Amino acid sequence: MVINNPKSKYIYFNRQTNQLQYEIYDLITIDRLRNANLKSHENNVSNYYSRPDRYKEVIKGIIPIPPRSRWLYDGNSFFCFNNRIVSFEYHRDLFDLLKTSQRLASVFQNKKVGVELSGGLDTSLVIGILEYLGIHTYLIGMRSSRYELRTESFIQDKYAASFQNVKLINGEEALPFSNLSASPLHQLPSSSSLYYSQASKIAEECNNEGVEFLFSGMGFDALLCDYPISKSENEFPDSWFSWMLDDNWFNENVYDKFNITYKSAAASPLIIKTIWALRRKQSEDLKKWWARETFKDFLPSELVNYAYKGDNSGGFVDGFMNAKNDIANLFQVAYDITNFNEFNPANLHDLSQNVHLVDERKDKLILGRVSFANWIFGLLRDKIIA
Repeated sequence: MVINNPKSKYIYFNRQTNQLQYEIYDLITIDRLRNANLKSHENNVSNYYSRPDRYKEVIKGIIPIPPRSRWLYDGNSFFCFNNRIVSFEYHRDLFDLLKTSQRLASVFQNKKVGVELSGGLDTSLVIGILEYLGIHTYLIGMRSSRYELRTESFIQDKYAASFQNVKLINGEEALPFSNLSASPLHQLPSSSSLYYSQASKIAEECNNEGVEFLFSGMGFDALLCDYPISKSENEFPDSWFSWMLDDNWFNENVYDKFNITYKSAAASPLIIKTIWALRRKQSEDLKKWWARETFKDFLPSELVNYAYKGDNSGGFVDGFMNAKNDIANLFQVAYDITNFNEFNPANLHDLSQNVHLVDERKDKLILGRVSFANWIFGLLRDKIIA
C-alpha cells in the first residue's frame, strides 16, 4: 500500500490496523508506556531517525510518517516513494536558482516574513537572497555573549546595525533544557522538545510583530556540505529530501499555536534539485567553501573569506546542569510510571558525571533519556495518562 502525508504535520501509521491516524493519544496507556522501547528512542535520537524505513518503534506498531512524504509499505517494510531521480540533462546555474527562489517567494508578497538570525552562513544566505528579491524581513535570533560564539555574535550585530527590524534575545534565558515542565504535549518523544524554550521565545516575539512566516536555515548543512551524488550520477542523496531538512516538531508544537508557519528555506524540492545540479561535480565540503564563493554577493564579507564553526556545547552543558533539579523530577515521574532502571535517580547522577567533557555518545544519551522522560511528564500533566 502507498502511504502519503501531504500535510505539514506528522501522521501515524498503525501496523495493527493498517490505518493512518492523526492522533495517537487514545493509544497511549500506562501499560503501553511500561512496554515502550526506550532503547529504540535513544537509537532514533542518536541517528536522527524519523523516517519510517529506519525508525525504531517506541510504541509497538506505531510509525510516524513525516510531513509531505510518500511511502510504499509492503506489509513489513517501508520504502521511500518520493521521486529523486534527476535527468542527466538537468543543468542549472545561479541565475536559475534566483529565478526559482523568486517564483517560490511570490506567495510572501504583502506578508510579514521573518528569518532566524543565527549569525551563521545558512541564515545569512536566506536573508541575502530574500533582500535581493525585494522581500524585507524581520530578523530575530538568540544572541550569546559566549566566547565560542563570538563570530556569530559579530555577524548578528552587523545585521542589527544595517537592518531596521532586528530583535536579538538573550540566549542565556533559553538554554537547552530550560523550562521543561512547560514544553507542549507531543505524541511521541522528541529531542526537539528539549529546545522548546528558545523556540517559544522566538514565536512569542514573532507573534507580537505580526510575523506570518518564519524561515530557518535548517537543512542547508546537508545541501551545502554533503557529497551530492548518491548511488548513481542522476540521484541525489537520501538526506536531501525536503522532509529531511525541516524540524517539523517546532512548526507543529510551537509556531502553529501562533498561526506562524515555521519552515526551512532549504526544504523545497525545486531548491534542492537546483542546488544539486549546481553542486553535482563537487565533493564533500564541510567548510562550505563552494557556497561562500558562489553566494558571495549575498553574504557578509566575513562569511565569504573565513570559515568558522560555532561550538554550542557550552550552552548544552550549562543548560543541562542548570536544569538538573527539573530533570530529576522528570526522571522520578518516568521511573514511577515505567520502572525503567535508566530513570533511577542514581543513573541521573552517573549521566551528569563529567558532562563537561566532549562526548557525543553521552550527549545523545542525555538527549534521548531526558526527552523520553519529558514526554511522559507531559502525558501525565495533560491527563493523557492517569
